[in-house]
Amino acid sequence: MYPAKALMQAKYDLLEPTNMTDYTANLWKMIHDSDDVPAEFTKKREEVLATLQKLEEDSQKILSVLEDQEVISALRQDKTQNLQYLKENHGITVEDVNVLFTFGQFQYNIGNYGAAADLLYHFRILVNTP
Repeated sequence: MYPAKALMQAKYDLLEPTNMTDYTANLWKMIHDSDDVPAEFTKKREEVLATLQKLEEDSQKILSVLEDQEVISALRQDKTQNLQYLKENHGITVEDVNVLFTFGQFQYNIGNYGAAADLLYHFRILVNTP
């Protein structure tokens, strides 16, 4: 019904602002019938990988605590109490918990939906929402 190139262009336009750099670069190659991509794709990919690495490092502290079965079994329904427990016993701060949200959102933006769901689940069980 629609030309294939127009559909690829629509996909590209939709995904270009995301961090799905490899996928958008491949779409650009198909749209422009080229084997090479502009340098901006390489630069953005490097930035995405650097951000991913930083978020992995920043979230390692809280994720290692949340992987501990003893910690999980000590958590309760009261989210305020959970944060207090994590702060007192494991040095976890609100900022550490907020990294889960940022990292989850970033994972979603690169198309890693399973990891995003896991990170956002952990964030949701620890944060008080009004």
